[in-house]
Amino acid sequence: MVADRRKRKPEQEAVSFRLMMRGDLPQVFTIEAEAFAQPWSEADFCEVLDEPDSVALVAESSGRVVGYILVGWKCGWVRVLSCVVDARWRCRGIATRMIAPLIHAHAAGQCKGILVKVSERNLGAQLFFRANGFLAVRVLQGCLFDGQDVYVMVHSTLPPPEESEAYTWPQDELVPLWEDKHA
Repeated sequence: MVADRRKRKPEQEAVSFRLMMRGDLPQVFTIEAEAFAQPWSEADFCEVLDEPDSVALVAESSGRVVGYILVGWKCGWVRVLSCVVDARWRCRGIATRMIAPLIHAHAAGQCKGILVKVSERNLGAQLFFRANGFLAVRVLQGCLFDGQDVYVMVHSTLPPPEESEAYTWPQDELVPLWEDKHA
């Protein structure tokens, strides 16, 4: 029997997850630049990485970063700051695997819920989060630099945080810097 020596296709490659390191940033920037018209800068990523209540993970295959997620905590709510998969690796369950621990934490009562903001033009992200149990609960009108609306999507049985819980809408945004970066 002759062994199949052809290179494995990306969908056959194993994907693992680990904490993001500063050395991952060049690969993360490439994914970010391909995904968004206004990508985050190195300073934006470093600001999130330096926050004590934030976590950044990368999805990796054969030493190559194929996706990442940035998450923060505020007032008992988990905030998905960014969740992006390289276009060549999409629709393979990578993003679902990145948010699964958040959903599990919510189901286990470890947080009040999960919040994410999605641009009105990012239909792929809207459909992805909806397929994973998120519901759009608010529209922040015209808060992107080009006048786009943003949908606040929540995975929770509780109502989204009100102004009395240290959130105001839209002045104290759930995702700092997001409006200027992710159009």
